[in-house]
Amino acid sequence: MGAKIAAIVQARTASTRLPKKVLLELPYGSGITVLEQVIRRLKKSKLLDEIIVATTTSSKDDPIVEISKVEGIKYFRGSEKNVLERYYLCAKENKVDIVVRVTSDCPCVDWNIVDMVIEKHLQAKADYTSNTIRRTFPHGLDVEVVSFKALEKAYCKASEDFE
Repeated sequence: MGAKIAAIVQARTASTRLPKKVLLELPYGSGITVLEQVIRRLKKSKLLDEIIVATTTSSKDDPIVEISKVEGIKYFRGSEKNVLERYYLCAKENKVDIVVRVTSDCPCVDWNIVDMVIEKHLQAKADYTSNTIRRTFPHGLDVEVVSFKALEKAYCKASEDFE
């Protein structure tokens, strides 16, 4: 059995620039939220074993949990301020070996690009792989892949929530 690869989608409603943006419909009136669109596009990946939405413990994020349930995927609730901790604890609880980081406000995420970055990561046996280090893809198509060991190391060395 190979490494367990999971997309962890960070999602919360407390955006300062556009509150509840992940719950907005795209296109307006379609009945499909930004978060649902992200999840549905990720489901087309051939390399992801699992998709998990990592949200906060705030009751304001209950609609995010409901979307996860309707879409038939797992969810994790953690710190509102410490995103690294939320990712780490989510990956640890779900026994994820390779974490694919995708944000919930990118409804154009491309499963082909996700799979390409995962393939590069596996081929290189890398700790971290991304298509954002040198910007060659448009914003909204960002994918980061990190080994659980590297994520754990970052988590253990971080001392501030913002890290």
